[in-house]
Amino acid sequence: MESEAFVLLLGALVGALVGRMIGARRGRERAGTWWGLLLGPLGWLIVAAGPDLRPKCPACRGPVEPDATRCRGCGEDLGEVDPARPWLRPST
Repeated sequence: MESEAFVLLLGALVGALVGRMIGARRGRERAGTWWGLLLGPLGWLIVAAGPDLRPKCPACRGPVEPDATRCRGCGEDLGEVDPARPWLRPST
């Protein structure tokens, strides 16, 4: 009985870690952890198919750092960013 509980716990932890890695690539690290913990591979698919919440440059659609004021790829001025919602960029 103890070995079954250990395998279950280990599977849940692996599911959570893989979900966290998938979620981190989509800007949804916390959601990835929970979906991976609760549903395992099905949760990974949910996170991978969900929206990408990483901030993007409005000009080239390339990824930018949440607190960046200028795009590293094209040099576009990104303006001021609301720290509470960095994925919402002012449209120019």
